[in-house]
Amino acid sequence: MFVEQLETNGLLLYYKAPKIVNIWMKNTLIPLDIIFIDENMEIISIKKGNPFSKDIISSEFPVIGVLEIPQGCTKKLKIKKGHITKLTFLKGKKKNIRYYHCLDDY
Repeated sequence: MFVEQLETNGLLLYYKAPKIVNIWMKNTLIPLDIIFIDENMEIISIKKGNPFSKDIISSEFPVIGVLEIPQGCTKKLKIKKGHITKLTFLKGKKKNIRYYHCLDDY
């Protein structure tokens, strides 16, 4: 929220237990693709988040993760509902993290 441009590839919200997640874009300045990930690491839905919107964006089903990336990147990176993801949690700052070119436009 309140960020005019991203300094990273995006934001991952991770939950220890699956739950239905509801978010909004009230104070968000950047249009986002909102990717919902279930406990099997499957992308169960991808929704668009529009800046300043007070509309609720719901996972509709329990999830363990929500990945927020600039709007349009799911299309450019060919990320689709049904894809299986892999999350790797890193401690501290890491070098040589893969950076996706589609984010250069944002």
